[in-house]
Amino acid sequence: MTAKSLSRRGFLRIAGATAAGALMAACKPDVVVETVVQEVEKVVKETVVVEGEERVVEKVVKETVIVEKEAQRDVLLTFLSQQATIGEQEPLNILFAKFEEEHPGIRVSRITTAAGDDYFTKLVTMTAAGTPPDLFYMPPWNLVYFKDENLLAALDPYVQLRDGGLDPDNVVPGLLQEYSWGGVLLGLPVFASILRIWAYNKDAFDAAGVDYPTRSWAWEEFIEKTTAVMTYVGDEPDMWGAFPALGDNAHLLPWLWTFGGDFYNYPELTACALTRPESIEAMQASVDLIREHKIQPPPEIGPTDLGISFAAGKIATSAVGTGAWIDPANREQSAWPFRFGLIEQPTVRETHCLIHSTGISMSATASDRDAAWELLAFLMSEENQIFFSERTGGISGLLSVGAKYAFADLPAEDHAVINDGMDSARSRVYWRTPVWGANATAAQQLWQAMWLGEISAEEACNQACAEINPVLQDALSQQ
Repeated sequence: MTAKSLSRRGFLRIAGATAAGALMAACKPDVVVETVVQEVEKVVKETVVVEGEERVVEKVVKETVIVEKEAQRDVLLTFLSQQATIGEQEPLNILFAKFEEEHPGIRVSRITTAAGDDYFTKLVTMTAAGTPPDLFYMPPWNLVYFKDENLLAALDPYVQLRDGGLDPDNVVPGLLQEYSWGGVLLGLPVFASILRIWAYNKDAFDAAGVDYPTRSWAWEEFIEKTTAVMTYVGDEPDMWGAFPALGDNAHLLPWLWTFGGDFYNYPELTACALTRPESIEAMQASVDLIREHKIQPPPEIGPTDLGISFAAGKIATSAVGTGAWIDPANREQSAWPFRFGLIEQPTVRETHCLIHSTGISMSATASDRDAAWELLAFLMSEENQIFFSERTGGISGLLSVGAKYAFADLPAEDHAVINDGMDSARSRVYWRTPVWGANATAAQQLWQAMWLGEISAEEACNQACAEINPVLQDALSQQ
């Protein structure tokens, strides 16, 4: 990631120089007026003498006047999407049409491109050419490139307006965190968010005669119940107890947090934090699930190749992303062949879910910032967030909407797990460290060796920091 990031940063420095002269031009008066010369009719009173008597009469006269009136808006907003093709019934297209109907004089032109690097390249190219889109998809892991060049408009002045159209207290705190930098809000979590929680297989617990997990279960209950729910065919487990799904470094974060550890020092994000005692304790606990408690399938048996997974009904409890239980081809159809419930991650010291989303940012040189904000606030309204949730099956970044409409069939207790998890969730913006992507594979190889018993948890954490810190310091020195 380092080489690609630096080349992108170099590209954006050119873009920053190109855009700098236009920053002041983007600051416009709230109301645009125009001078108009027009003829008006006036009723005037006049005293006349009729048959020797004075009388007051009214008559209509015309006169030419110069007046000032608010100019009719004629704004074209450009929006860059990370989708190659767009259907007419695509939710965002429907909402854009509704916005134009409710906001005469503001039109929205949608520019499409493929996701991933194609999208980022398109955005950078348009910015470098001095024609950035007014609004655009902004995954939080790309925020750093544009923030450093001051190419994103600060949204705080609009959010702080009493009638600005958005109540920040109604936005998931962790999502405001991931789109804020140095106290400045640079984007909004308009689209579906994903929360990392845990789920359990009710059928497996019933078959084993074990009480369902307590919603906020402590470590001792976790070990006790996931051990008791295991079943065997001969000496081989047929139902495993738990799978924390730690193969992705992002998914490792909530596991570290519950032990009081972290991947990087926070909020500075200038050093690896895996050598802290709490982080080593967390990694050792992940090994103990396999080697000591034997409730998680060991990597050497190749559980994926054997079809051993939570979704296949072979593991009783697991970390999952919200919505994993829905068949993407048919939202009415469950993707899991068993009854399930939702719970929090097992707690050692404290529990925080991991949350992330894809949102929208505004260009610092937007053609009309006020109009662009109107569109953002419109998309973040409760009514339209409900519309998104119902059609996409993603939880909303608004606390008042949450998962209520995305997963309408869930029982109240499962909704409570999601909604409460959103309220205390963290993003921790791990992607802001310039070496997260570069060291992701190397770190995961160390964890794999640790779970295989080839190195200890302490050795794995020490080696990870020994590789991360020099690269991190070098990258930071070039900023």
